[in-house]
Amino acid sequence: MYLAARWCTLVGMNSREGWQLGHRPTLDGVRGVAILLVLFGHGFQNYKVGPAAAAGVTLFFVLSGYLITGILLDRPSLRTFYARRLTRLAPPLFVMVLVVLIVGGISWTHAIGALTWTQNYTEYHIDTWPFGVTWSLGVEEQFYLLWPLFLLAVPRRHLSRSLVILFAALMAWRMWRAFGGDLIQSYTSVECAGTAMVAGAYVRARSVQLSAGAGSMGIYVLVCLIGATCAIGSVAWLALPIFATVPCAMLVASHESLSRWLARPWLVWCGITSYSMYLWHDTLPSLFDAETLPWGVAVGALVGVVAYYAVERPVMRWRSRSHRVEVRVRPGVGELGGVVRGPRHIDSTGLKDVRSAGPVPVKAE
Repeated sequence: MYLAARWCTLVGMNSREGWQLGHRPTLDGVRGVAILLVLFGHGFQNYKVGPAAAAGVTLFFVLSGYLITGILLDRPSLRTFYARRLTRLAPPLFVMVLVVLIVGGISWTHAIGALTWTQNYTEYHIDTWPFGVTWSLGVEEQFYLLWPLFLLAVPRRHLSRSLVILFAALMAWRMWRAFGGDLIQSYTSVECAGTAMVAGAYVRARSVQLSAGAGSMGIYVLVCLIGATCAIGSVAWLALPIFATVPCAMLVASHESLSRWLARPWLVWCGITSYSMYLWHDTLPSLFDAETLPWGVAVGALVGVVAYYAVERPVMRWRSRSHRVEVRVRPGVGELGGVVRGPRHIDSTGLKDVRSAGPVPVKAE
């Protein structure tokens, strides 16, 4: 009966019932840190700093788990959830794939993994060059498909404990595969890479808010791990996410405390444009064998910025106009646990008391 009730709530057809995190510049700042790590690691890969990119991807995963769990905990319509994920991620990806196929004169079969969000598995069976970087998108999409089912099956009162158990089990499996010789799969498979998303989910489910000191400690540990992995060399970077997950979770959990740094305009801008930059920074330079050169990654990232303004931002604006979301907060409980006195909405400026107003557009994630 419990599962039936939860399912009916989740698949409700009222697309106006949903939940959004109000736009927080500090979270864009975290994205900015992640994309800069990725660009630095890939652009200077010949200088043995590639592990920085692995740390950046891990930070992206933790942040995704944090945000998606926040959305799902207020039980939106699954139809709305999946539609918003698709319209958020698909258009920039499809445009990138089309342009790269045309410019490179490549067969469409190379893009099968990218277009089906299965790159993290198909790249071991067919030639998917130059779309290797889209493996992480496959991990995220597969997580989005599975995570609502997990939250559906677990009662809210047992969620935190269940997340701890799940994290421990997945991390044990990941370590067994990594140190058992299957480093690649321990890095790219959703059941292994998903440990970072589960960590982010725990931070959101528990509303963990760490101090600036704790967040700084997380950054320090992350930098030390990157340095140590660079010094070890070889394929040690594939195991870096195992140790980087907790420091990345500490950074996400302290994003408000570190607002003085994370909310800086240039870093927020990097975070806002990070998805398009990530899509283009490696694929386009790969056509000219420049994906490991600073200038190649820089050009790819700049093309990504152009793609953000030409494709991603117009699509997000259209989506915001098309999907006006009404946010319903339980009386007495605010978004971050604070006390409120009635129904509120969340928009791009945060929580606003709009008892007498209708639904307001919400900034796209």
